[in-house]
Amino acid sequence: MTGERFATLRHATGWSRRYVADLLQCDEKLVRRWETGAAPVPAQVAEWLAAVARAIERLPAPDDWRQG
Repeated sequence: MTGERFATLRHATGWSRRYVADLLQCDEKLVRRWETGAAPVPAQVAEWLAAVARAIERLPAPDDWRQG
């Protein structure tokens, strides 16, 4: 996965770099390196983020919850 694709998927989740780093128990600088292409995105991380982004796309947050 390219760094650009990683960043696109992270943005699709609405997650910050800090939040991704916290979830993966790594340094935020590493997440930034993945996004800039300075370090390769591990395959397991790429698959996980892609799956999360697909899940959010299929199950978006409700937008009418206040109209109850």
